[in-house]
Amino acid sequence: MYKKLKLLLLTLISIMMLVGCQQTQTENKIETKTDMQSKDRINISYEKLSEKENSLLNVTGNNVVRYNIKNLPKDKKYKIELFYEEYKKGEKIREDSITGICNDDKSPKIESEFLTLNYQEDKIRFVFGENEGYASGVYEIKDKFEYSAQTYLCNDIDLELGKETYIYQASKGKIQGNQNYFDHIKLGEPIDKKSFDKIVKDSEGEVLVKLVYEEIK
Repeated sequence: MYKKLKLLLLTLISIMMLVGCQQTQTENKIETKTDMQSKDRINISYEKLSEKENSLLNVTGNNVVRYNIKNLPKDKKYKIELFYEEYKKGEKIREDSITGICNDDKSPKIESEFLTLNYQEDKIRFVFGENEGYASGVYEIKDKFEYSAQTYLCNDIDLELGKETYIYQASKGKIQGNQNYFDHIKLGEPIDKKSFDKIVKDSEGEVLVKLVYEEIK
């Protein structure tokens, strides 16, 4: 296999009630390949499933998202890694590395990779990579996180080297009276700590999946 891969166990979500698709602003999209390369950006492109594929997955209770990660650098050693985070009342109670890929000096230089995530009631499956080499795995649910809403990134974004962004959120929301209220994290955008802290501060529970793109020194 041409790259190093990290695989760690993940505790995720149990009951799916509300599913959303969050889009970022259009200014995040790619302008030109030259501009992206000069800013050390990768492009993460959401690949929409067909209506038939979505129907079949909905029947089985699965939620699948697939991304094409393009414009990978040829002149740098880098790592792309997924993290699981869980918050309650503003406190981070868990942070784990889920999976990732590394490209070092000994690895053939490639321009794109695929990331597929399959959310199920009792597990999450993933495939990171494609033909020449890939990591695949299953994350079994241990501690159930019963949430009321979930949303995932479903459009194209650019991610600069050294930055991180959230691509998935599941929430219990804030309880006010007899109702739950949900504040959405801005998926696909650089993390704004001030607004992020405000959202998770009073939440009964938040589960997040974060994508980190960094250079290997």
